[in-house]
Amino acid sequence: MRSVVTVICMMAAASSASAGPKETAQEAFHVYAATKLGVAASASHAMPEDTIGSDAFDPKVTIGAAWPFMAARIDGRGAMVGKLLRGWATADGQAITLADNFGVLLEQAGVWSGKSRDQLEKLPDAVAWSLNDTSSIGFYKASTSPIVKLGRDGAGTVTITLTYQEGGHGGGLSPEMKAIVVATVTKDHGATVVVGQPKP
Repeated sequence: MRSVVTVICMMAAASSASAGPKETAQEAFHVYAATKLGVAASASHAMPEDTIGSDAFDPKVTIGAAWPFMAARIDGRGAMVGKLLRGWATADGQAITLADNFGVLLEQAGVWSGKSRDQLEKLPDAVAWSLNDTSSIGFYKASTSPIVKLGRDGAGTVTITLTYQEGGHGGGLSPEMKAIVVATVTKDHGATVVVGQPKP
């Protein structure tokens, strides 16, 4: 089932039909992010997550045709401020985060088709990236390959294990902890994601 936010994003994508697919995806994520941040679109900004010094999307967190974006509120000078919202969007106007439409990302990763193992292997990096925020004292990293367990009807779970560390005083890091992310998926490719508390 598509969320109301997705429908709004698709309307935005339709309104910019003359734009290229990546520009349409960016606008869709912008509209989605503004809604989630509780501000007008003019008071927020969305930009691609790209490789440093390049105009290309970061391949480590690009999953299939779902391109990575980050968004935040902007201040009076147009600078991005506050918490970052990280996620993905597709050319047909579907905005994706761990909270919304995550099943679309799993489709792009080949969870149900089984044809894109290289995309599936990128999920831990992509999920860790989406959880990290410059305003946070901790950060997530990919740990192991995702574990996919599906029944004959396509329902089941996708489990992703991450590591988590916090920065301490003096520039040191806390010991690594494990954080388990479980996506419970339905036969119609819906997904509900639970991010477990990091534990030793």
